[in-house]
Amino acid sequence: MKLIDADYADKLAKDMFKGQIGITFYQAIHAMLEAIKPVDAVHVVKCEECKYGIECKFKGELRFQCSQDIPDAMYQPNDFCSKGERKDGEK
Repeated sequence: MKLIDADYADKLAKDMFKGQIGITFYQAIHAMLEAIKPVDAVHVVKCEECKYGIECKFKGELRFQCSQDIPDAMYQPNDFCSKGERKDGEK
């Protein structure tokens, strides 16, 4: 899979194909995707997926505390950090 910057792709498409007639949709999309560089992205482990996440409730809402972090700090299920490791052992 190739992650791309969609805003850049939109701008590139407008610049590359402005005023062109006779080019097929497939040719246009293919040329645009070939020209786009992938973004530098990494997979993150969210608190709810993390082996260090300790499930708790705060004001009736699901939160997580981290056994590798500041005591009493609470995080939302979709939060993440650089220390995260999946419960199933994957990084």
